[in-house]
Amino acid sequence: MLQTMARKETGSCAVELLEGEIPDHDGSSWVYDKLIVSMLLSREGFEAEGRDRALPDGDWQPIGTVLVTAPHREVIGRGPGGHIRALRCVFDPPRGEMAECLSALTPEELTRALRVEDATVHVLLRRILRELQNPGFAGDTLIESMALTLLIESIRAIRQGDRSEKRGLSPQHLKMIEDYLAGIEVGFPSVSDVARLCGFSTHYFGRLFLRSTGQTVGQYLANWRMRRAEMLLAETDLPLKEIAYRLGYANPANFSTAFRVATRMTPRSYRATRREAVAGTA
Repeated sequence: MLQTMARKETGSCAVELLEGEIPDHDGSSWVYDKLIVSMLLSREGFEAEGRDRALPDGDWQPIGTVLVTAPHREVIGRGPGGHIRALRCVFDPPRGEMAECLSALTPEELTRALRVEDATVHVLLRRILRELQNPGFAGDTLIESMALTLLIESIRAIRQGDRSEKRGLSPQHLKMIEDYLAGIEVGFPSVSDVARLCGFSTHYFGRLFLRSTGQTVGQYLANWRMRRAEMLLAETDLPLKEIAYRLGYANPANFSTAFRVATRMTPRSYRATRREAVAGTA
């Protein structure tokens, strides 16, 4: 049973933050009279797949972080239940060109809509969520405009397939990652932590990140860790034990080994060399 934790109605849609338990389902179906774009914010134990009723029984699609259900089209789902937290944008029945486009969607496109991994769609949903939870000036107008853009981008993603993988992560995603890492005081984030931040599965996020940056997420995080280590060694008097702790290493020995492999210097030698360089400049 899902409970509504927050809700905002605009001129063309209702935005809802939901949380609760989804029961086990095996071949159950659903039909809505409105178009709904949903983002799963957490899915403890919830894994499912679905397909359009018009498709053969074998054409199942894993249900992803973002899913779109078109009005008056029957979707069949199966999988274990679990606890979820989700953002849902429920749109009034589209008219004109939008309605014609939706009615022309093929069963294959509608099944693909159950796993929308387009970067623009994900960014818009995250931005709508932030405004719903922390409303600011002209919040209703902002949500309305973002929701309309979300509607258009969602339909484009369904019709054109996944464009995100071709162009990589958006600038907004890259900025989110930078801000997230800059705010870490203690510990070392995992690849799945960063992927979850951007709203993607770990595997899919890795492909997008590689296309955008030319390096794997693991390489990027390792380089970030070493840059932070160099800064702490050069700019603070913290003991190696404390630096190792802040960087998420199990002990100072592991930190020293990793630092020596990455820089060809021990942490103590690096600190001494940087101090001498600063003193010489002064």
